[in-house]
Amino acid sequence: MNDALIDQMEDVQQEHFWFRARSGILTRLLASRLKAGDRVLDAGCGTGLLLASLPAQVHPVGLDSSPRALEHAGRRLAGRDAELREGRLPEAFPFEANSLQWVLLTDVLEHIEDDRATLAVLHRALAPGGGLLLTVPAFRFLWSRHDEEHGHFRRYRAAQLRALLLEAGFRIERLSYYNFLLFPLVLAVRLLKKLTGDHGNDMELPSPPVNRLLHAIFSSERHWLPRHDFPWGVSLIAIARKP
Repeated sequence: MNDALIDQMEDVQQEHFWFRARSGILTRLLASRLKAGDRVLDAGCGTGLLLASLPAQVHPVGLDSSPRALEHAGRRLAGRDAELREGRLPEAFPFEANSLQWVLLTDVLEHIEDDRATLAVLHRALAPGGGLLLTVPAFRFLWSRHDEEHGHFRRYRAAQLRALLLEAGFRIERLSYYNFLLFPLVLAVRLLKKLTGDHGNDMELPSPPVNRLLHAIFSSERHWLPRHDFPWGVSLIAIARKP
């Protein structure tokens, strides 16, 4: 991801409904699973929004291939005992075996050509019993200019993601589609853009009323996902353990 796109993300993600809602959903799912002192790696941490939302009692660790993203993350995490490293999955991963209690890989795996090797590297780095929280975009038919501009290699189906996690040696606790409630709207918009040739920019901040409405809809899934799976959605979410 180039520096201009990273700077754009930093500018909008504090307010953009998608980033805010996703952060709330993920931290809700993690809340009962994290323990004091856990070393929690956000692999592909970007500008550090998710790291900054982690509870104060855990040790946040960020990894990104972009020095610009790590600069933003450092400013966001000022005052916390955070560890930020430059690296790249799977070939330049600077963490020893069994050294992490949690890895967060949120909307990153689709950017990596060798997803199998990436999951194997993360499995090795986790301590026994350690957890992986993983999100990826779902369904190839939702492919758009957004995927191309952000350097995606693929979008996933649940069966495909399940097979990859099992192959890497993980035990799956949860695997569900999410961003379920907005799925019809996203599908309609993607189809309309393909028909009209209007590719637009998914990173633009919607008008304040629309942004608030979309945030309320998407973020409401934080009440459902801890207990229920969704049959489809714009994205997939998985929680898996190293036995």
